Amino acid sequence: ALDAAATERVWRQTCMRDGGEGYVQALRTCVETLDGRGREVIDRRYARGQSRSQIAAELDLSVDGVKSMLRRLRGILRTCVERRQS
Repeated sequence: ALDAAATERVWRQTCMRDGGEGYVQALRTCVETLDGRGREVIDRRYARGQSRSQIAAELDLSVDGVKSMLRRLRGILRTCVERRQS
């Protein structure tokens, strides 16, 4: 569950000035820094909307492997965006 107050606080800290454009640009830049396979998994999941099972089947990975990879990649992207926003 999302905490509305925390969500509002994050919005004010990161997106209020420019409607989130700076955050989105930082995220795009960070995605471009990912290696080939990591970038492919992020693209398939978020740009193409593929499920973890679809990604696993097409890239010859386990579903749990895709889940772990996405968790790790989201952490990498979060750190990168935070660094660029500060």
